[in-house]
Amino acid sequence: MAAVIAIGTASAQKREIIHTWYVQGMAEEQYNTHNGHWNLTTWLDYGLELNLWKGARLQAAGLSTYMQRDEGYVNSGELTFSGIDAPSRWFRLHCLSLSQQVGPVTLTAGVRNMTTDYFTDDEVNFFTGSPHSYSPVIASNYDLPMIPTAGLAAQLSVAITRQWLVTTTFYNGRSGDRVEDVFRLRDGVSNVTAVNYHTDPRTLEVGATTARDIRRRHGTSLYTYYIERLPCGLTLIGEGGYNLGDRTTHADEPDTHLCKIYGGVGGIYSFNDANQLGLLLNTASYTGHYRDTQLELNYQHSFGPLSQPVLILDNNSDEPTQAIALLRLSLEFGQ
Repeated sequence: MAAVIAIGTASAQKREIIHTWYVQGMAEEQYNTHNGHWNLTTWLDYGLELNLWKGARLQAAGLSTYMQRDEGYVNSGELTFSGIDAPSRWFRLHCLSLSQQVGPVTLTAGVRNMTTDYFTDDEVNFFTGSPHSYSPVIASNYDLPMIPTAGLAAQLSVAITRQWLVTTTFYNGRSGDRVEDVFRLRDGVSNVTAVNYHTDPRTLEVGATTARDIRRRHGTSLYTYYIERLPCGLTLIGEGGYNLGDRTTHADEPDTHLCKIYGGVGGIYSFNDANQLGLLLNTASYTGHYRDTQLELNYQHSFGPLSQPVLILDNNSDEPTQAIALLRLSLEFGQ
């Protein structure tokens, strides 16, 4: 009897080592009605988090992607329409880090990407367009580790109260999506700092990025987003960003656009747990008098695997208005 109890206790302790694990797969068919271009992209994200000693966890995650045609084949605008577009690669290491929590303070070091730490609210990631999960004043301006890329990082997170969280992360100056690249120390250090306020009805996040921009000049950008969850099932979303850095156009780099200012407004209505409808309008202004505006209509229906038909209208300075239709299927397992 004692042996049975000992075996049962050991099994329970073994199960507790795994804090969480997940496997998320997505497949997306894309079609541009203006130019007639089709594309297929797939995304398989997987990872786990292990409990080590008291307050310590090890987090590891990998990514496998396939894209039938290169980025820009369907739409060449600055505001991309799919957050899962990535060149084909069977494996990317996008997280391998150790964290230690002491009271309200958590210290983390290792390979990280911004997806793990910022823009994590479900409502922000409801829409397929990548501007909603990475503000263009960050994604268009800096070489920061945004999935599918990653880089070495050191992070300090302080839970001031249950509602207020302050996070600051120092990333390697250049990110990469190959294992040999993510561990390299090069091109200085970038910083992202954010203050997040979260309650059941609302979320507010305000952040700042300081790094070398894509022209290799020092720059700073500010971003914010606000979410208001109403009792009627409607969720309101507002987004914004502003670049404080060099906003001029240089003759030697006429095709390099830095995002100067960005804004978005919209909402999501939940009919029930299985059906949601979202509408979001966002626009961004870039150097060189370039502007890109998108209107996204997004519907989610859960029927086992999650189906997400999307219609995006895109208008930018270089091309006429385009209608882009997507159908995304996704399936997730984990605990």
